[in-house]
Amino acid sequence: MNVAILIASENYADPNEKLTAPNKDINLLESKLREYCIYDRYMSLLISAGEPQRGAKQKVEDIFVQLIVEDIENILFYFSGHGYHNATHESFLCLNDLEDLGIKEVTEWIIALSPKSSCIIVDACESGEEIITEYGGYADDDSLGFFGIFASTPTTSAFAYPNSSLFTSAFCEALDDHSLYTNNQLSISRIYEYINHIFQLKGIAQRISIQGAQKDVQPFALWRKAPPHCKAPFVDPFYMERSDETHLINKLLKEGTLLLCGDTKVGKTYLSLSLAKKLWRKGYDFLQTNNLDTARNFLSLTDHPRVCLLDDPYGSWKTFSDSNRHKIVSDIISNKPITNLLIITSRKDIILEIFGHSNLINCKEASVDWQEIYSEKDVLIQAWEIYSSLMGLSDEKITEYIDYLNSSESILNIGNLKTVSTMSKDDIEQKALLDIVHLSQIDAKQQAGIYLNNKPEIWDICCVMALTCNTIDRVTNNDIAFILHNEISFN
Repeated sequence: MNVAILIASENYADPNEKLTAPNKDINLLESKLREYCIYDRYMSLLISAGEPQRGAKQKVEDIFVQLIVEDIENILFYFSGHGYHNATHESFLCLNDLEDLGIKEVTEWIIALSPKSSCIIVDACESGEEIITEYGGYADDDSLGFFGIFASTPTTSAFAYPNSSLFTSAFCEALDDHSLYTNNQLSISRIYEYINHIFQLKGIAQRISIQGAQKDVQPFALWRKAPPHCKAPFVDPFYMERSDETHLINKLLKEGTLLLCGDTKVGKTYLSLSLAKKLWRKGYDFLQTNNLDTARNFLSLTDHPRVCLLDDPYGSWKTFSDSNRHKIVSDIISNKPITNLLIITSRKDIILEIFGHSNLINCKEASVDWQEIYSEKDVLIQAWEIYSSLMGLSDEKITEYIDYLNSSESILNIGNLKTVSTMSKDDIEQKALLDIVHLSQIDAKQQAGIYLNNKPEIWDICCVMALTCNTIDRVTNNDIAFILHNEISFN
């Protein structure tokens, strides 16, 4: 029997220690394990806020007692909540304000069940634990081993937000990514590498740790079904799901094509990737491209269902010059197999210019309407809470931006907030809010397109500036003439 034990606690009286993510964490992890991994039994326990402070530890122990008579092949133990490391270098899980559960105790309870493969997963502060390496009985060649992966080290913290804990979210993202699997098996070491990579990409200063009772870490979980034929669409770990996604998925499945437009940085691509990933989980192959021929070729195949994201095929600036592209897009929509799905994104102003109308209702691609996407205030506020916490901004500055997002004057979209999150903490703390808002509106790619498309000579000027910036061995005017125009001499 393969067993998953999932424990979460939100029962902490101190307002400063209040957690709301653990319940969501175990629900998310259980749903992913059920979707991808082979576990015969799920034993979940949520220690809710307001429960009696005594008896939680006994409830956890009772779960293990129930399993004594079972033949356990694989056991996974997960905890989400508070944790701490004491003076004798032992890590503890805080079940509530009065009761703790040592990771050493958990290890002993698991070993008493004599499983062949075991894994402890802990999403809590100060939870890295060396005790697992002490059990040599689980290091021989006949055992798959005893392993642990932790959201922190004995001296570091784990980050949690109202809707999710970063470690658990990244762990579930790893389960989603079939490219991490070998022969349908996913090892703890690969998950550890994946989470580290994601945290580094996002600039998350959270140190995770891994422990094992043997050098060669064996897979701990199996896919329940054959993996998809392609890599999963990449959805930002901090992506906040919109309220209209179910409606848009149903529309795409019904009509076969979904056209999404909106303002710059409103989140068209983020949304499209989220929709595509839902379909990928149902067995669709996925491709993201802005190349019309690539999209056409991908959608022409019928070996299995496919979904293509044709992202911004009309470019990122106005002055639409290639009218043939519009005809090709319509042709792709009209002639693709009905089993394959197509999502196309573009800016609203570009669509209006292409069709020569002032109202989107008059703009259609092969009789398909364009759907305008707007920012959702709740999504923006949740995203800002995450970004600002990661940046370590003051409570006053966080509140100032939340008040602005709630106001009718707000012009920020999700892409603008992403831009703000890349700015330095000092800039945001010291500069006026409206100055930061203005900076977040600047789209360098769009500006470059406008200038270079309308005034090609600007490209020559930029090249000259770049070439002449070397003051030690600078190029001559004749060199520049030859480079830019293939002329022998400069006149």
